[in-house]
Amino acid sequence: MNGEPGDRRSHWWPRTRDGRIAVILFLALFALVQPPFVHGFANRIEPRILTMPFLYFYLLIIYIALIAVLLWAQRRKV
Repeated sequence: MNGEPGDRRSHWWPRTRDGRIAVILFLALFALVQPPFVHGFANRIEPRILTMPFLYFYLLIIYIALIAVLLWAQRRKV
């Protein structure tokens, strides 16, 4: 399985449990910043949170979470 000629496992699919968790979590979070969800739910100015419109605060939190998933995956050496 380690580089053998008969090994046909895709390099696109994660091989570890942590890898699968990271991919699923990243894709789920990334879906939250794509239309139609962001247009239907977060596309508003009020309420203001920390002097930022709701949309900007929402996107900031989701993008920070995306970066956190990437850093977690890097630390786990996925």
